[in-house]
Amino acid sequence: MTTPGRAKRREDTQPQSPVAVAPQLPNRRNSELVLLGFAAVITTVALLIVEANQESGLQLDLIQFTVGFVVMFGIAHVAVRRYAPYADPLLLPVVALLNGLGLVLIYRLDLSTHSRPAGILPGGNANQQMLWTLLGIVVFVAILLLVHDHRMLARYGYVCGLAGLVLLAIPAVLPD
Repeated sequence: MTTPGRAKRREDTQPQSPVAVAPQLPNRRNSELVLLGFAAVITTVALLIVEANQESGLQLDLIQFTVGFVVMFGIAHVAVRRYAPYADPLLLPVVALLNGLGLVLIYRLDLSTHSRPAGILPGGNANQQMLWTLLGIVVFVAILLLVHDHRMLARYGYVCGLAGLVLLAIPAVLPD
């Protein structure tokens, strides 16, 4: 005759069912792509409005800024999708929107300070902004490729902050 305690022990030695695997976390890269699209639309519309107000018409030179903006941040999005799939989906679109609005402001200043014949690009400050954006995205993608564990960067917090301040001051000291 078996006692209830023995039966209980016997059940404990029976093979257990496998542990259920937790579902994979969503990476929300599609949300980031939609928000990047909004940033590109806002930047493009703002450039068109500035051009229409300043020049009383639209020129085809805005295509280079729009295409450059979309291609650069598209490359950044693909890099984040590939190398940091669980990163915050709001950071890149916010950076894109702020950069795009800065480009619009610089482009407006270029239009107001440079008299130019039709079809000629303005002085170049907006072009310089695009080059700085390209440099920033290249460094961003390089860091994504080289740093596999972002927690390692916490050791270099002050160095990164100082480097950021120096890089922020570079455009102020460069000659026109």
